[in-house]
Amino acid sequence: DEFLALDVAEYLAAFTAESKDATAVRNECLMHQKAHDAIEKALPLSIDIGLFHVNVEPVRSYLLGKRKKLAREVLGVLGKRLRQSADEVCQEVTAIASTLQEKPNGSEDLPLTRDYMSTLGDVLKSLNVKGSRAIADWTLLGDFQCNMSDDDSNVLWKTYGWPKKVQELYKETIAN
Repeated sequence: DEFLALDVAEYLAAFTAESKDATAVRNECLMHQKAHDAIEKALPLSIDIGLFHVNVEPVRSYLLGKRKKLAREVLGVLGKRLRQSADEVCQEVTAIASTLQEKPNGSEDLPLTRDYMSTLGDVLKSLNVKGSRAIADWTLLGDFQCNMSDDDSNVLWKTYGWPKKVQELYKETIAN
C-alpha cells in the first residue's frame, strides 16, 4: 500500500539528500531489482475466483514499471554524480596540463615553475584517487547495463588516460 502511494520524485529527493557512495546506490538498486522479481513471481496476469476472472495485469505492470523506474532513476543519480566528479578531475588536469605546457618567459619564471612542479605530486595523487574511484564506480553502471552517452564515454576515457599524459608533460617540462 505504501509503495503504491510512493512518489518517485520525493523518493529520489530523500535518497539524494544524503551523500551515498556507489556501494549504497548499488544496494538500493539491487533491492529494487529483487522487489521487481518478487512482484513478477508473486502476481499472476489474472486470477480466477469462483466464477470470476480477475485481470491483475494492469496492477502488475504498474508495480513492475514503478520498481524498474526507481532502479533506473537511482542509477541515473549515480551517473550524474560520477559525470560531475569526472568532469572536475578532467578540468583540474587540463589546468595542470596547460600550466605545464607554458614556456617560462625568462629566468625569473623558472623558480615559479619549479615550485609549481614540486607541489604537483600531492595534487596528482589526489586527482588519481578521484579518477580511479570514478572509473571503478562507472563499472558499477556497466554491471547494471546502463547505457552511457558518447559524451559520458569520452569523459570516462579522458579520466582514464590523463595520468599518462600528465606524466609525459611533467617529464617534457623537466627536460626543457
